[in-house]
Amino acid sequence: MKRLLIAAALAACASSASAAQTLIWECEFKGKDELKLKYTFDVGTKTAFVSGKNGVEEVYRNMGHEAQLVLSFIEFVPSGEVHTTTIILDTKEAIHSRHTVIPNGLSGFTPSQMLGKCVLLP
Repeated sequence: MKRLLIAAALAACASSASAAQTLIWECEFKGKDELKLKYTFDVGTKTAFVSGKNGVEEVYRNMGHEAQLVLSFIEFVPSGEVHTTTIILDTKEAIHSRHTVIPNGLSGFTPSQMLGKCVLLP
């Protein structure tokens, strides 16, 4: 029943979002360093962008099916690395992962993950 209510709320949000044309998620992750990211999704063009302290980049958006109710944003970094953020829509919990390679070859992979929360702005 809870999933049906969430699905109905998402459908209502999507229909009102069509009029607004933009959904904005503000996410805050705490760890060794604090990270704040803002994801903007244009409903009309189906494009998404992430903005943070390194500027603005286009990202790929992947919406889970009804059973999962998760939203993921995937950033393909020019160096070939991947950064992802996944949001659980009913709890607004989020995880941000970076798959980084240190270019000097000595350190190899430097993976990182941070847990946080996101807010869908009105």
